Amino acid sequence: MKTIQPPPHFKSSDRIAVALSGGVDSAVCLHLLVSQGYQVDAFFMKNWKDDQSDCTADQDLQDAKKICQQIKVKLIEVNFQQEYWQDVFQVALDTYYHGWTPNPDVLCNQKVKFQCFFNHIRSLGYQWLATGHYANISYQPDLPAHTTLQCAHDHTKDQSYFLCCVPSHALHHSWFPIGDLKKSEVRELAKSFGLHVHQKKDSTGLCFVGERPFKPFLNNYLIAKPGKIVDLKGQMVGTHDGLIHYTIGQRKGLSIGGKTNDSKPWYVVYKNQKMNELVVCQGIDHPKLYCQSLRTQAMHWIGPPISPRCKTLTAKVRYRQSSTPCKVSIDSENNLAIIFDQPVFAVTCGQYLALYDQDRCIGGAVICQVNPTKESLTT
Repeated sequence: MKTIQPPPHFKSSDRIAVALSGGVDSAVCLHLLVSQGYQVDAFFMKNWKDDQSDCTADQDLQDAKKICQQIKVKLIEVNFQQEYWQDVFQVALDTYYHGWTPNPDVLCNQKVKFQCFFNHIRSLGYQWLATGHYANISYQPDLPAHTTLQCAHDHTKDQSYFLCCVPSHALHHSWFPIGDLKKSEVRELAKSFGLHVHQKKDSTGLCFVGERPFKPFLNNYLIAKPGKIVDLKGQMVGTHDGLIHYTIGQRKGLSIGGKTNDSKPWYVVYKNQKMNELVVCQGIDHPKLYCQSLRTQAMHWIGPPISPRCKTLTAKVRYRQSSTPCKVSIDSENNLAIIFDQPVFAVTCGQYLALYDQDRCIGGAVICQVNPTKESLTT
């Protein structure tokens, strides 16, 4: 069995709260801690109130209960519905309304898991929050504000992007026991432990809301106004179901294949809010789909801020994207200006930019302005 090393400032009397989602990652995290003698309780968060049959939270709860029964630990249910609605979901709706594309999972980690939930378990006397995230933490035992976030061992599963706005003081008392494992190793461990979720599919839905047909779901909260899809010359090539349902770089769901003699697929370039038009181009190599520079809102730093002039930094504008080398400048209000060494595909306002110093995630910020490549200006 894998032996996990505790953080350097861990004490033998410390109590650990494990965030158990009902999935394989958090289940293995829980099992490893319990089997190695740590004082552990499991917590299940159900922060979305929904009676629809396609919500997966009820099945996740049943899986969490079964896991805890097998491992013989207490399962405590907690609910932050009001906080999730106000700090995550309403923010996402406002972002959609203004024509941007939000990333609720980053907000959920920042505002709910590592703030509301973290503060709750600390108030109950737990010294540590453990989760099944694929990431690592570099602790500074005597300097909580200098604790930093590191990428996972397995870069194909690294989740530091989703954690780019978690506060350092929460990371200082957090633990990611599977952060140095590959997903295949986690599934093998789950199978060897006899956990029934060892083959459970990874969740890809909205955090706490689950996987469901997203277009009708979003229509429950925002008014979608249908309109024209136009090409770069303003010629109508189709119709859309409402700009809220599309994002930059999107290919699927446009239903405009074969509208011209050009066989290249269509991609979303721009959402014209004023005219309620979805602007598209053809071909994934079209310059209009690429960004050379961008600006962000105020940067959230993990650990001490660094001087960009002294470092070679990289950035991600979406999960699973390779980090791209960039030049960074910071204004007096802590907003970033980023210039990429190479053009980046489909950068989208409302999404997060995560900034890296080698394998350290130094923070994140919301993208608020996207600038085209030089080639696209003349196209």
